[in-house]
Amino acid sequence: MLALIVVLALLLLAAAFRSLLVALVGLVGTILSVGTAYGLLVLVFQKGAGESIFGFTSPGFIQSYFPLLLFAILVALSTDYQVFLISRIKEEWDRTGDATGAIAVGLQRSGRVILSAAAIMVIVFASFIVATEPELKQLGFALAVVVLIDATLTRRLLIPAALRLLGKHAWGRRPSRQAPPPAIRQLAPGHE
Repeated sequence: MLALIVVLALLLLAAAFRSLLVALVGLVGTILSVGTAYGLLVLVFQKGAGESIFGFTSPGFIQSYFPLLLFAILVALSTDYQVFLISRIKEEWDRTGDATGAIAVGLQRSGRVILSAAAIMVIVFASFIVATEPELKQLGFALAVVVLIDATLTRRLLIPAALRLLGKHAWGRRPSRQAPPPAIRQLAPGHE
């Protein structure tokens, strides 16, 4: 099931941005975010490091369905954040051909949207932590942490850094600026 989610996300991102490297960078970032959240979930709830903070007694295990549920939700959210970010970067790359400048402009234009969307999700998910059921506490904590990590560290730091290292190779060839076909030129204003 996890492999299917990864393959579908990879294919969709690669098709959307016409770059397998950009899709791979995004999925590696997602996997790093999920791995970090899994580690924190185990530390806080399985090992009991958060018992006094969150008001629970650790059963010594994590709910068996959480890893898959967490992964599926994060792939959906992080792919959404990735599309916001990469769309702006690609627009600038197509316009200028400057990979470094495109990353800066893409971050500038999409950063607030990504952080605002993530902040809303973090607040909603974190509200589950006050529930009395340990399963809801685990779910709320894990989702809040993973969205926070993904939107701040992964999408605003790691992904742009990886794209900067890849430079123009991440995008392949720029689309040529050819004149529109004659039928379109005739419809354009000023052409009679």
